[in-house]
Amino acid sequence: MHLTESLDQNLNIIRHLTGGSADIITSRLTVCGIPCALLSCEGMCSSASISEQIAEPLHTLSREFPNGAALIRFLQTYRLFAADSTTAAHTTDLLNRLHSGFVLLLAEGAAFCLVCGMQGYATRSISEPSGELNIYGAKEGF
Repeated sequence: MHLTESLDQNLNIIRHLTGGSADIITSRLTVCGIPCALLSCEGMCSSASISEQIAEPLHTLSREFPNGAALIRFLQTYRLFAADSTTAAHTTDLLNRLHSGFVLLLAEGAAFCLVCGMQGYATRSISEPSGELNIYGAKEGF
């Protein structure tokens, strides 16, 4: 299924395809007067990185754009947020990237979205966790 030019319709499509999962984080914002949304998958991206590398630069952008498609093309061409930035118009492609730790930027008037690689997984060592001491069981490893 392809995206449409309606931001609300695109968000509803993604919400439907993901089964309304709470793991999909949607942040609405307005960039240069154009309604937009940032989507990420819980635990797959660092929220601090998203804020520093995407949200703050978007809020400081001061240009006029005729529609969301022009905004996304400008951002892809002149404001690379990540080395592996691209666009996606098909829901299969953008959902695969979303679940792989990419951040999606959708805009009103754009039938495609900007996809930015912002992977930042939480890591844990193999030692006993200090915050989960109330879980009892065998302490043998593999």
